[in-house]
Amino acid sequence: MVRKYQRTTTRASWSSEALNEALRGIKAGEITIRAASRKYHIPRATIQKRIKLQMDDTTNLGRFKRVFSPELELELKEKAMKMEALFFGMSTSDFRRLSYDFAEANGLQHPFNKETKLAGKDWITSFLKRHHLSLRSPESTSFNRVAAFNRENILAFYEKLKGVCTENKLECKDIFNVDETGVTTAMMGTNYLLSSYNYLVTTCLQK
Repeated sequence: MVRKYQRTTTRASWSSEALNEALRGIKAGEITIRAASRKYHIPRATIQKRIKLQMDDTTNLGRFKRVFSPELELELKEKAMKMEALFFGMSTSDFRRLSYDFAEANGLQHPFNKETKLAGKDWITSFLKRHHLSLRSPESTSFNRVAAFNRENILAFYEKLKGVCTENKLECKDIFNVDETGVTTAMMGTNYLLSSYNYLVTTCLQK
């Protein structure tokens, strides 16, 4: 599969929505095949073929075929996003392995490597583009810190800070940030994780 494929034909340039609308109107008797062809800019032979063979709106041009339907691809994306929301983002290798297992579990024909049991690099590159995902460098975060970072704890912290400042008559110039140095409660994880665009990525790893 070519990563930066450029179409060299105008075949099947109509949208799936247009074809579905045309087929619906023809079956309902609201429009003729010839009129639907002119209105939706779809070849009349294409409409006739799909009505005769009761085909859906999916099209496959060339020798490359889609492995997953749009619904299955969306399910794969949701799995990756769920792991990200749990602060255990998936690396590309993890997602390629998941995609292979997902194709096998659904009994789909696929060109994935049966020896490594991984989906191809070109396939995942195209998948990321289709679903607006990117590879991000995560910020290592301990599980305890993530678990404590919630609305109630943050509000409680600022209430205590306000009380201390009021009691001791502290001003902004009296407050210093003394962070821990050379002490870590989180391991460094993988360099890249799947993430949606413009989204801060953290990962939780425990020793």
